Amino acid sequence: MDGSLRIWLKKSFLTIVIAALTLSFVVVYLANTNNFSIPHTYFVFSDVSWRNWSNDSSVEATVACVFPELDPYKPNIMKLSGLNNKPIKCDKYPPDITYLHKNQIIVNVSRITPGVVSCKYREIFKHPSDDRSAKLGDWSEPFNTSIKLSDTAEFLLIECENISSNTTSKTYHALIPRREDFSKLKLKKRLKMFQPKETLNVVMIGMDGVSRYQYMRSMNLTYNFLMKELNSFDMTMYTQIGINTFPNLLPLLTGYNETEVGEWWDKSTTNDQFDLIWEDYRKAGYKTMFTEDQPSIGSFHFGKKGFQAPPTLYYNHPVCIAMEKDKELWQFGYYCAGSQPEINFHLNYVQRLLDTYKDSPIFAFAFHNKITHNDMTKLKIADEHTFEFYNTLRKKGYLNNTLLITFSDHGPRWGPIRSTLHGMVESRAPYAILTFPKWFLDKYPDVKTNLKTNTKRLTTHYDVHATLQDLLYFKASGFVPLIPRKHGTSLFNVIPESRTCEDIPIPMEFCLCNQAQMDEVILNSSTTQTFGEVIVKKINGKRNIKLCVELKFEKVLQIVKITLPHLSKQDYHLYKVKIETTPGEAIYEGTVYTAKDDEESLVQHLGNYLAKGNTKNITVGESVDRFTFYAGQADCEDDATVKPYCYCKNLVKS
Repeated sequence: MDGSLRIWLKKSFLTIVIAALTLSFVVVYLANTNNFSIPHTYFVFSDVSWRNWSNDSSVEATVACVFPELDPYKPNIMKLSGLNNKPIKCDKYPPDITYLHKNQIIVNVSRITPGVVSCKYREIFKHPSDDRSAKLGDWSEPFNTSIKLSDTAEFLLIECENISSNTTSKTYHALIPRREDFSKLKLKKRLKMFQPKETLNVVMIGMDGVSRYQYMRSMNLTYNFLMKELNSFDMTMYTQIGINTFPNLLPLLTGYNETEVGEWWDKSTTNDQFDLIWEDYRKAGYKTMFTEDQPSIGSFHFGKKGFQAPPTLYYNHPVCIAMEKDKELWQFGYYCAGSQPEINFHLNYVQRLLDTYKDSPIFAFAFHNKITHNDMTKLKIADEHTFEFYNTLRKKGYLNNTLLITFSDHGPRWGPIRSTLHGMVESRAPYAILTFPKWFLDKYPDVKTNLKTNTKRLTTHYDVHATLQDLLYFKASGFVPLIPRKHGTSLFNVIPESRTCEDIPIPMEFCLCNQAQMDEVILNSSTTQTFGEVIVKKINGKRNIKLCVELKFEKVLQIVKITLPHLSKQDYHLYKVKIETTPGEAIYEGTVYTAKDDEESLVQHLGNYLAKGNTKNITVGESVDRFTFYAGQADCEDDATVKPYCYCKNLVKS
């Protein structure tokens, strides 16, 4: 072959290869970019992996519900996950120069700086009529070595001053004074009358607004410890019931949903009448605890009145209120309560309960809002602290007689991941990880087998509640003194493989079952604006018309069509519609279900819904997600369920 011809062929071949590689790169890049559009009605989003339903061996052939299969470690999602966040350090705040020993406050002379003159303390109490406030006691006499506390002292503020009366050390404490509340008698009654086979502690550690996948990404120390060393059960198809904390904690702690509770309760009264699971445990002789950070937006306090009486035997809400209002305490870090990470303040409170009552079973419920409420990608800062707490429980032997439940209430509502297609799925998928003592699982292999099976079945907060009821009277004889619930199956039993969202029930806007494909609708289609107006109509139907303006449709940002396979019971199309409204430039995402008709019929159905409210062929999900914060726009509205849909009239110029 001629030499010049060989050179020409080589160059041509290289040119073709380079062009092909370049084209492949462009296609992959654009497929990962939300602004990309191709000349077809729909395109597939590449950040979500969808099951091949016909030959997926990991799916039980007869299971009625299967979740979309996401890769939690996909590079573009990992970049958004906040994995570079470091553990919380609070060393900029002046160190504590006092410590507690038995029933005394002792000054640590090794930490005294020149000029420190004296220390004092005051007790903090629950306010007698307002659970959103705290009552402060009088200051003690000054001391410079030690001072004895009363046997009933529970919540303390300790301050030390220098010669100029400037505070050089400030510390809050939540103690566990022993209380005899007939618990031993109650425990004996439970054992004699109902003969449960086992008595385990219960420790529940929750995070606000975190998906299961984010927990796997961010809490790698803790997650690996739970799964590899403690052989825990990760409920991989765990689903939320409602849009935010309250409608998810209600099923978890009461077994009822918000609608059912709303038939007899409203926010004008306190939460004391709820049938909370920890009360069942208290009646059975357990020592109970509830601890939660950010009390002003707490699970039972945001837009609500809290509790008239302490809901548990140990309830550190009063000291948390005092801490939250003390601006000086937070001056060196949003997550630092003085010289200690706030998360440790609550985890140490749980450990102190276990330390105090080694001779009695306990039920402890700790819930963390602050770290992840606004953005779940902050979760990484909690990994080391949580791991150390769990490892301490193991070293002290507490996990040998404890059911540890690690959970979240719902998926993310805000943050960078929520705006992706991954986030559309993760926003509906919280986590629940159950850890049992090894001896318990060895002794009851049927329970172990059922728990393992249930990790791949559709599960919810209702089921964890049912499990807690089942554990309290585990394999008891005959009648047990618990109120029957309509929802939920104990995870000690096999979850039916035929279970779907309708069976539980889970509102369809939160259901992830059998979503075979997500495709984006081209926004210049004839249905685009009509979809947007349908969502705005639903939003305006939720507002307080006396306080909030009627929102106007501004534009559609995204419409995603979700395909349901032939094995799904649903006989409709499902759309996720993201819009912007005015005034306020709020961004919302709603769910629309339509009959399986052609586009012309779809436009007609949407129009009938707008004009006549005709819902024969159109259903709009009751929960509409808001992506933007509403502080400063909805301050006129006190109802937490209405705030996301409000733009106050007093902000609009007349």
